[in-house]
Amino acid sequence: MADLRSRLSQLRGCGSIYAASHKQLNKPKRTEPQMSKNQPRSTFADLLGMLGSAISVAAAEENGRSARPQDLRRLGIDPMEFRKIRRF
Repeated sequence: MADLRSRLSQLRGCGSIYAASHKQLNKPKRTEPQMSKNQPRSTFADLLGMLGSAISVAAAEENGRSARPQDLRRLGIDPMEFRKIRRF
């Protein structure tokens, strides 16, 4: 009986150490940025910014000016390739 008690006490000690080390090893790491609580506002602001860039590029082309590179990039257009387009 004493032998069984000593084995159980040894297992209990190892079990708690294992549980503690197991929790530390499997702790979730935050590698992704946290989402903002204002996600709808951010999405709406991005949409308005993209719409403003589209209007700016369209107005520049209509008036014979070159569009700003940051507006073209926001729309997903490469500025160098856009300049190569021939106009009539």
